Amino acid sequence: MIRRIENIEMPMRDGVILRADLYRPEGEEPLPVILLRLPYGKDAFDGEGAGIYNPYYYAEQGYCVVIQDCRGFYHSDGEPDPSGLNDPEDGYDTVEWIAAQPFCDGNIGTFGLSFFGYVQLALAVKQPPHLKCICPFECSAERPPFVNGNGSYAPYHLTWLYNSAEDQVRRLPVSEEEKARIWAEIEKNRPTIMDQVVKIHPWTDMPALNIEGFRYFDEYMESVDGTNDPEYWARIGYPLKPENMPYPVFLCTGWNDHVRDQEMENYRLFQKAQAAAPDPERLRLVIGPWSHGPEMSNVIGKIDYGKETAGSEMGIMGMMLRFFDRWLKGKTDAMKDDSPVVYCTLNEKGWKTAEVWPVPETEYENWYFTSDGNARSSSGTGKLTQECGTSGEGCGNSAGEDTILHDPMDPVPSELPGLFKMNGDFSGIQERQDVLVYTSEPQASDTELTGPVSAEIWFRCDAEDGDLYVRLSDVGPDGSSIRITSGELRLRFRDSKSEAKYVPEGTAGKYRIAMGDISYLLSAGHRIRVDIAGSSFPYADANLGTKEPLGRGANYRTALLHVLHDGEHPSFITLPVIRRS
Repeated sequence: MIRRIENIEMPMRDGVILRADLYRPEGEEPLPVILLRLPYGKDAFDGEGAGIYNPYYYAEQGYCVVIQDCRGFYHSDGEPDPSGLNDPEDGYDTVEWIAAQPFCDGNIGTFGLSFFGYVQLALAVKQPPHLKCICPFECSAERPPFVNGNGSYAPYHLTWLYNSAEDQVRRLPVSEEEKARIWAEIEKNRPTIMDQVVKIHPWTDMPALNIEGFRYFDEYMESVDGTNDPEYWARIGYPLKPENMPYPVFLCTGWNDHVRDQEMENYRLFQKAQAAAPDPERLRLVIGPWSHGPEMSNVIGKIDYGKETAGSEMGIMGMMLRFFDRWLKGKTDAMKDDSPVVYCTLNEKGWKTAEVWPVPETEYENWYFTSDGNARSSSGTGKLTQECGTSGEGCGNSAGEDTILHDPMDPVPSELPGLFKMNGDFSGIQERQDVLVYTSEPQASDTELTGPVSAEIWFRCDAEDGDLYVRLSDVGPDGSSIRITSGELRLRFRDSKSEAKYVPEGTAGKYRIAMGDISYLLSAGHRIRVDIAGSSFPYADANLGTKEPLGRGANYRTALLHVLHDGEHPSFITLPVIRRS
């Protein structure tokens, strides 16, 4: 029998009251505590709807589970701050308040994903004495969630604010009639949010941000203005340095998770932080086929990766439980049969284990871009080849470059209608004339790609600034082009996400583009494809081609983007290959 005690009041250092629910087994003995802090409403996490965070499962295994609404959300008092400004101190105060309660034996661990993955990192930096381990899934220690790897802005942050607005409207100290008016304005703007982001400049003129009597959306422009501002990052707590988190860490993500690369960054940062005294039990990594969220389904969009890859089937909750048993209950043999790294290879059944990532047997191959000067669209002449001699033969030809026109008012889509945005058949998008496409010959045998992917591209832009978005795809015999991974470059932030350094218009340079990690089986008869565009919306804001500040610019320029690939300027993608006997 599990008891649920609702709306326990927890005072923070400034007197604000946060509220939480406690789940515990029958009895009064003190137990280890697992803490979940979130902004989405603790009531929704009461049972099966919580997925892998079902509090009853862990309570049945001898734990107390505490689920708390973050400051300013649902049952907790105070003003909300979606940037996470208050979460380091609130998290610390919550851990130490719990430790002083009779239901707690002094051992506290945390779990959660995305925003409630971040809040664990935020409180861990403060090093509360009773915190013993953390499980921050699908999040970033390095950068805020609205900042992409190339320093661009993720417009979906506004969608996130809209999705969390209902509770904030409910809390307004105004009449019900006024709440109804505000909510009607929100619903009126909701269907056109992304259209407004593309068409209306500056963004401060967007109707979606100008709803009278509702200041919650002001956070959007604060985050836009802070995208490349180190002082803003520092104020909200980024980067969160793993060397300041002396705890065992369990990390988890999915190959189709849109913050996969950030979680893999976390893994590398924790590896580095623990390098002086490595202990495989203190750093765990699990990578499934999953998308973002607690469901961990084996079906993403229209692709079924096999029932055995579902989180429920592979036993992710059991792995988390053994992690907690080891670090909260002191069961030293709890994890003896678990590997430091557990991952699946997409399109292949079963799971694999490793001591470290990337796996040591990975080799790296360069695949070069070539064309006769017309690689525009999948109907063009762009090819991928491994042949590149020292004098440049095979790397290009007399044409030596391909050119596309970037129009910020008509950006290349990053997603497909009706499907999860990072997954599916992109062959239709690759038919656009503002996309360069390079495709290999069919593979003679199965090819496993496991490890980090990158590209090295010679590029010039006929505007004050420009972007490159590079996608790797698997082209099947039916012509489908399934995304494997992607990466991006914003020219002004090629060296730093916060310090803009503009390149003179038309000046060519060589740029390395990180494209994330993957484990993917490319079947015999399939082809490798790379496509390149000057935008990827709404994954990132469309570059306006000017030096005006992000979101504040009223002007835009179309721009010619040139990818060079002659003997002196070889451009290529580097693939991580596992040789199979």
